[in-house]
Amino acid sequence: MFITLLKIKYLISTIIIICAAIMTIQSAYAAPVLSVEPANIEVLPGDNFTLDIMVDPDGTEVLAAQYELYFDNTLLNVLEQNKGTILSHDGTDTLIINRFNNTIGKVEYGETRIETTSGTIIKGVLSSITFQALKPGICDLNPSNVILANTDAKAIPDVWINNGSVKINNTVTPGLELSISADPTTVTVGVSTDVTFMVTNGSTPVEGVDITLTGCADGSDTTNATGVAVISVNATNEGTITATASKDDYTSADTILTAKQETGEGVSSSVSIGANILPAIALEVTPGNISFGELSPGETSDVHTLTLKNCGGLDFDITADVTDTANGLFEDGLLLGAEVWSNFSTSITAESSGTTGVSLAVLVDYIGVGSKEGTLVFWAQA
Repeated sequence: MFITLLKIKYLISTIIIICAAIMTIQSAYAAPVLSVEPANIEVLPGDNFTLDIMVDPDGTEVLAAQYELYFDNTLLNVLEQNKGTILSHDGTDTLIINRFNNTIGKVEYGETRIETTSGTIIKGVLSSITFQALKPGICDLNPSNVILANTDAKAIPDVWINNGSVKINNTVTPGLELSISADPTTVTVGVSTDVTFMVTNGSTPVEGVDITLTGCADGSDTTNATGVAVISVNATNEGTITATASKDDYTSADTILTAKQETGEGVSSSVSIGANILPAIALEVTPGNISFGELSPGETSDVHTLTLKNCGGLDFDITADVTDTANGLFEDGLLLGAEVWSNFSTSITAESSGTTGVSLAVLVDYIGVGSKEGTLVFWAQA
């Protein structure tokens, strides 16, 4: 997958996942946070449900974000993945990479603000993923390859990741099903509103039900003896708020609130306007995944061909960068053309393309074994 980062100097990156028979696992910690919300959810086979990928910048301006999410495709299937509002909440246009593959159990998403030098510091939804539960089991949802980029188009260090989990129950005790309603169902962004939630089993109020809010507002409370809980809801941006009611031995239930911006009185008349603007600089690299196969120390893989396409309106120069956590397998041995990747440099004119060969030379003294993974990044600058 790739993310396009458009800055004052027109920096852009295309990220390629490269695989040999040797794979690593990234981990990230601290400051800005990317979370799966709700973190834990229980469903039944055949249920459709939606999880949000939330980003909390924690005071750091975020210009772009990306993640991959692997899931057990024997337990879950993805029905759709939709764009959130965190990077476009102020009307800024964004470029998006949005794809999923149920055959291999993988979701990919990337989004960047364009034609602006500022990022966002508000907490909000990056994307929403709708799954269908297939059979009983527990599926962990652990985002990987997470990158939050700052206004210099560089990865923000120490990003903390909060994982999620879906439990697909086998059976439900007959009759123990929760129902939840809310009053009001619409709130104003930035205005604290007391929302009254009523939870029942049939027509009987249920005490001790936990109600949790996710989406563009958070909060929680527990119902009293009359099945009522009142939560002060303060939405951070326009969108939806999911209120989930849950209690042991009961089937959980959801209700949706809508958050809207306050509008003043008046009349308006509109004119439809439009234009098709090409990005000043945009780089596309294919294929997006390369496997070098099985190699031994001292061996060099076959050469694979990469196509570098300038999809923008400006000429640019391209350089490369390689990262791995495989004890230097890719950093020391990746070749672009006939040279070490660090010497790679080429220029491509607007709306044209070029090619380069890529291969992997495993050093004779390399001691790692098993599947390894690295990242090859091409940087374009006009």
